[in-house]
Amino acid sequence: MKVIAWPAFKTRYANPYTWLLYSHMPETVSVTEFSLKQLLRERFDVFHMHWPVETLVRHPNIWIARMRVLVFWLLLKLSKWRGTKIVWTIHDEKPHVVLYEALADWFTEQLIAHTDGYINLCDAGKIAVQQSLPGLANTPGFVVPHGHYRGCYADELSRDEARSQLNLPPHTTALLYLGYISPYKNVPHLIEVFRQLPISNKPFVLIVAGKPDDEALKQAVCAAAKEANNIQLHLRFIQDDELQIFFKAADLVVLPFEEILNSGSLLLSLSFNRPVLAPNLGAVVNWQTQIGPDWVKTYSGPLTIEILQEAVRSLQPVSAEACLDTLEWNAIAQQTLDAYQSL
Repeated sequence: MKVIAWPAFKTRYANPYTWLLYSHMPETVSVTEFSLKQLLRERFDVFHMHWPVETLVRHPNIWIARMRVLVFWLLLKLSKWRGTKIVWTIHDEKPHVVLYEALADWFTEQLIAHTDGYINLCDAGKIAVQQSLPGLANTPGFVVPHGHYRGCYADELSRDEARSQLNLPPHTTALLYLGYISPYKNVPHLIEVFRQLPISNKPFVLIVAGKPDDEALKQAVCAAAKEANNIQLHLRFIQDDELQIFFKAADLVVLPFEEILNSGSLLLSLSFNRPVLAPNLGAVVNWQTQIGPDWVKTYSGPLTIEILQEAVRSLQPVSAEACLDTLEWNAIAQQTLDAYQSL
């Protein structure tokens, strides 16, 4: 089977999700990185897309965005004419950041019209898509989970070694937010809630690590943390070899998202065997059931000081590793191949 995927392998440096998926495909499957040249030159059995709307429509120049959308629309038509099956993995109920709403809506309609099958990463995602994209009602849909990141990044440091690099005393309870900082991720609110924690014999520290989407959001994060000596800000892209420093130093990872369907950040935390506090939305509910409430702690509504205090209070020694057997990539790749074959 010949598959062309966008993206396939080239985004490994930013998010290894697609690289992990396609590198675990059986040998009977040939996966090619999408390019205009490749799609024009060869016929493929499957064209598998990830994040097409947010990738094309986010270009700051609207004329370039329009041209990219038009070219891609023509490529979809060519692929359909050749008999290629169009598969769309829908990672979110809707794109989080889109600069041109009307263009995004038109392009989404074209994607729906050309899609032969779609994949969601959890049952809640499939239900959400059926409600938000009713045009897919008669299109085959599949649920294939997001896999873990265990083994993708260096993980040799001890807790004490990691804390030493961040100048954290061994007895401090360290809370961590790590990932891109976007408006819906609600990081300034997390800082405001954290600052309400009462002073106790056991000190707390909050570490915020990640690159803000824009300067305004960066300033909002800095303003929320102003003059707080127990908050560390690392507002930049965190390199792969640094991830273990932050995760191994943390006692609890906090994801205060206003909306969440799937979360690579949550799975990355579990891959480093760090418990996570996140809203009980989307796939988070499934992960709590599969992996256990000691590893995945959930809450309803906005994050409050009471929720944060309870999460910290309930921290307890857990097994050495979170059990991620249900998120192994060989099985996930096979499930994806089964979806291709059924189409």
